[in-house]
Amino acid sequence: HLKQNPESAKIWMFGKGPNTIIHECLTEITLSAIIAHTLSLFIITPEMDKTSGDVKEIDREGVSNGFKLDAPNYNVILELRKDVDQEKRMRK
Repeated sequence: HLKQNPESAKIWMFGKGPNTIIHECLTEITLSAIIAHTLSLFIITPEMDKTSGDVKEIDREGVSNGFKLDAPNYNVILELRKDVDQEKRMRK
């Protein structure tokens, strides 16, 4: 379980306004709700860097098949990727 404090997780949420940044304490229920409405989930630990290419992409199938977010010793950054194709369809 993630520590229940404001720095336990940083969530970047795209698709609900330009560069909407949400900082939120995560619980399993919240995480499940996020995954349910997200096509992909990017997890970046302090040992990684966005520019290094060492970023794991876990789709909903993978998460539901047993991937657990247990990160008591470091912050976890969840980056929610918007559905670009869906956005294009909505703009037509």
